[in-house]
Amino acid sequence: MINKDKLKVEYEIACNNYLYAFCKKHGYYFYHDAWLSNDAGTIACIADYYIDIVTIRYDVDNDVQKDEFLKWYDYCIELGSLGDKETPCFKAWCMGCPRKSPEDIEKIRATHKRIEFLKADLEKSLEASENETDF
Repeated sequence: MINKDKLKVEYEIACNNYLYAFCKKHGYYFYHDAWLSNDAGTIACIADYYIDIVTIRYDVDNDVQKDEFLKWYDYCIELGSLGDKETPCFKAWCMGCPRKSPEDIEKIRATHKRIEFLKADLEKSLEASENETDF
């Protein structure tokens, strides 16, 4: 029969060992309560980065160059903030998946900026229109 309690403890130990190795490699402070909701093996918050266990394991298991994690993270955060939902997982990034060029990213930034301007302009127009119809 499987001892579920023992299995859980061993899993948490393994996850914390991976997290420790990741932190040591990248020069981050390690602490056990980094896992969100204290749920080892899910997502950890380390140095203001939110990192899932799959990324942590891939980084450690494959001895990925130290700077690749930050390049990938920054790329994904920037594209996500611009509304682009098509960001690669860390493994795909490390394997050289297609990426948007700096020129493409600049076009996305410009489009995003234009959309924000148009939204603000529309809101002002709607507000002015509402004020005109108030009696």
